[in-house]
Amino acid sequence: MDWIYKDNIVDNLPMNTFGFVYLLTFTDGSLYIGKKQAYSYTKKYLGKKELALQTDKRLKNYKTVMTESNWRKYTGSCKETEGKVLVSKEILNFYPDKINTTYGEIEEMIKRDVLRDDRYLNGNIGGVYFRNKIL
Repeated sequence: MDWIYKDNIVDNLPMNTFGFVYLLTFTDGSLYIGKKQAYSYTKKYLGKKELALQTDKRLKNYKTVMTESNWRKYTGSCKETEGKVLVSKEILNFYPDKINTTYGEIEEMIKRDVLRDDRYLNGNIGGVYFRNKIL
């Protein structure tokens, strides 16, 4: 199943995209809003040969490696979505950095009032506001 953005299939992400906010729709009518990083960043420690080439001992002994995440096949990590049949995967917005991706997710959840609407499977917003605590 492909990601959809404004009625178009997404093959590649726009330039300078760190992540995106998405909406998953299931056959029973339930919905889920989440965020996904487009790339992951990991430390790769330098080998003996690379370390020997460094003349300044104050330099880092690792380099940061950027790899594409599994966003193309991603179907969510929420436990409430397990066992449900997915109908569509829609990208709502793209974001250039982590802060704006997180803010975009929270903003979308608040706009849609996910904690009060029973169609949404989201149980909390940002780990601060929980479904069973909201009046």
